[in-house]
Amino acid sequence: MSLSRANDKKLEQIAKKCVSYNRSKYYNPVTNNCQHFVRKILDAFESDFCFEGEFGIIIKKLENEGKIDFIFQGKTFNLRKEFYSFIKTINFSRLCPNDKKLLIC
Repeated sequence: MSLSRANDKKLEQIAKKCVSYNRSKYYNPVTNNCQHFVRKILDAFESDFCFEGEFGIIIKKLENEGKIDFIFQGKTFNLRKEFYSFIKTINFSRLCPNDKKLLIC
């Protein structure tokens, strides 16, 4: 199978998921939010994307509760200044790749 046909097949699967969501799903912050939709799209790609570490905790809370406070390593940050001070104390080499991306974002 050529690469373009493989990509077309994936795009068709994603399009079907989108149409299905638009026809049959209604937003609910707990049972059907954007995180649920993203997981369905990743499934359509047969992605092995792993939600691990602190990033995984945040994604799971978003999925289950529809909202989150920004918490990293058990600490809640209410101000950017608090977060920036905390970042200066982190040893980035000890973090999993997803947590590094989360902090960079």
